[in-house]
Amino acid sequence: MREVTEEDLHPIRLQETVSISKEDLNDGSPKIGDMIARNPNNHNDKWLVAKEYFESNFEPFDPTKAVSHDQLKNILVHDWGEEINGQSVIHEEDLDEVISLIKHFLTSNAN
Repeated sequence: MREVTEEDLHPIRLQETVSISKEDLNDGSPKIGDMIARNPNNHNDKWLVAKEYFESNFEPFDPTKAVSHDQLKNILVHDWGEEINGQSVIHEEDLDEVISLIKHFLTSNAN
């Protein structure tokens, strides 16, 4: 998941690419603090998770905690990756997050 950004708040842009329930729209979403979830098997399948629901039922990923090789592989392949013609592909819009995670992995495993 990723947080809703100022750029996402353009009303037409987000609603064209992310499913938002009538209830969430009536409660003032999309807003900063809401999250956008994505189906790892279909990166075009996205939906809004209201800030309040996210805070009650999820916790953000803490990049300061050590990550094992298998955990990193799972995150890269399932959360960001997509298999195209037998190759794992990471989408350009996810590269900054992926690079940050890899840097943390390398740093935490160097000790």
